[in-house]
Amino acid sequence: VTAIGDEAFSEIGLTEVTIPGSVKTIGNDAFRRCELLTTVIISEGVTDIGDETFVACPHLTSVIVPDSVSDIGDSIFKESPNVTVYCNAGSFVWHYCRENRIPHKALHSWSPE
Repeated sequence: VTAIGDEAFSEIGLTEVTIPGSVKTIGNDAFRRCELLTTVIISEGVTDIGDETFVACPHLTSVIVPDSVSDIGDSIFKESPNVTVYCNAGSFVWHYCRENRIPHKALHSWSPE
């Protein structure tokens, strides 16, 4: 699998997701309204995250994003008020989070609960 399609897992009762590095693209609204989702780990190798990928995921608290991600769509965490993105300082993702006022921390500070 090299891509997760648009709306692929929308409104499904997932709690944790690990996206393997073989996936290059995560489609628009791929995890929309996954209301039980708390943690997403995106592996090195993923390059693109679509628009509103994690919209309306109220329990989402941790999203780990690798340096390989170089394109992020609009409003990926809209209506997901508890999210913190963990990424490497200075990376594309770090700057994206700063520019879009998304809470973020250095990747080394993340630990599984």
